[in-house]
Amino acid sequence: MTVWVDIDGAAHSGCYQCTCECGTKWLGQGERHALGWYCPVAPLAEVVLHLNLDHGGVELELRMSPRYRDWLGRYWSRHQQMRGVVPA
Repeated sequence: MTVWVDIDGAAHSGCYQCTCECGTKWLGQGERHALGWYCPVAPLAEVVLHLNLDHGGVELELRMSPRYRDWLGRYWSRHQQMRGVVPA
């Protein structure tokens, strides 16, 4: 069985919303790293916990909004640059 979860979030505020197929919805805010810079990984961790605790670890279909995907991509790029990793 596969359960879908939608994630939407905004880089400028760090706020996000997750909506599960089962009807559960939750809001949150990513951890603040600097002025106007939030970490987007909290909703990913919360989705994994929700699936394991409330759905018995079923398969996940993760659906990310374009703005959340952009936030995640920009965060990852910046993190890689800070570590000195050169993109392939």
